[in-house]
Amino acid sequence: MAVRNPFIDVSNYQPDTVAFFQTAKNQGAQGVVVKLTEGSEDGSNYINPRAAAQIHNALAVGLRVACYHFARYTSIPDAQNEARFFVKVARQFGMYDDTLMIDDAEVNSASDYQGATLAFLQEVEALGYKSTGVYSMRSFFTGGILNSHGFGNRKKWVAGYGVTSLGIDNANAWQYTDHGIMGIDTSFDFDGAFTTGKASGSVPSTPVPAPQPVEHVGKPASGVYI
Repeated sequence: MAVRNPFIDVSNYQPDTVAFFQTAKNQGAQGVVVKLTEGSEDGSNYINPRAAAQIHNALAVGLRVACYHFARYTSIPDAQNEARFFVKVARQFGMYDDTLMIDDAEVNSASDYQGATLAFLQEVEALGYKSTGVYSMRSFFTGGILNSHGFGNRKKWVAGYGVTSLGIDNANAWQYTDHGIMGIDTSFDFDGAFTTGKASGSVPSTPVPAPQPVEHVGKPASGVYI
């Protein structure tokens, strides 16, 4: 954990303007993870309608951009299907092969959640994105739902609020608050994967139309991760 570079993550709930991202950068953000997609229990899928503008304007001010998918899979085949949807949208949005692609795995909906999460990441990699990682709560990693060492060298981004230790020895990033920079989710990047290197990606001039299902809230109501 040689560095502690701050970065933020955004979804449809956050602004998509240049001014927003410039202010975030001025307050210390060095990167942003943009929500692209979300799965659904009924088989439908969701595209963040602000994603194209968020990516474009974050890149415009020089922030490094990564992307995430909020997982809803219930099996390994379902995880692979969601991964294909995530990659399809990332390609449509012009995200380059070196984009860091994150599985937001915080709904324990599969009997083998570790296996399904790993299958998701492997499918993303098989489709051309070689930089992948998993985001989840500290309690998932310390409670046996996810095994951080079972993901190899893939990035582990752990949410733990109000704690002094994440409980694992190989975290690459720590989401330590939901009211940090700009009053939103803020994390520390320990190895530079979320914040350093060239900004990656371009956005088509005509954004991909978003399917209609309403976005689910991706956090406990308390806003506290343990």
